[in-house]
Amino acid sequence: AVAQARENAGAIEDALGGVNRVLTGPLVFSRDLRLNVYEHRACPLLAECVDAVRAAAGVRGVTLRVECAADPTAVLDKLKVKQVVVNLLQNAIEASAAGSEVLVRATARDGQLEIAVTDHGPGVRAEDREAVFTPFFTRKEHGTGLGLAIAREFTQAHGGRIAVEDAEGGGARFVLRLPLAGPPG
Repeated sequence: AVAQARENAGAIEDALGGVNRVLTGPLVFSRDLRLNVYEHRACPLLAECVDAVRAAAGVRGVTLRVECAADPTAVLDKLKVKQVVVNLLQNAIEASAAGSEVLVRATARDGQLEIAVTDHGPGVRAEDREAVFTPFFTRKEHGTGLGLAIAREFTQAHGGRIAVEDAEGGGARFVLRLPLAGPPG
């Protein structure tokens, strides 16, 4: 019984160590919501995001495609928006089967920059559509459940919204909408 208790205590310590690493990393960073906003073109921003995940996509045999015809300009904190989009791309790549495609598209409409990341994975169940943005919610075996929570926090700091919907032909489409003119205030 003592050996079992020691083993359990060791497992709990290991788990807490993992939680501590998680908490001291992204959560602390996500609390720093002072935005450094400047005018940025959407197409080069998306290109940087795709470059950041290209190796991961290659390993999984997933093709990345960017659609950014009009190259809208928006006032935003580039590092924070890049973290959001890279996060969405990483999730999309992980959800995708080899041989499938992940599409990231930027458009401007109704005074907003809309960035959509679409995959052809299993999609997000209707009952999970709000929960996926709450801290520690995950359906991944090794997920922290923080990526989308931080994505929503950064998006809201810009006066924007983020949502998930069904993709045509199956999969998930995460849509980020940011005011072109920059955060309110």
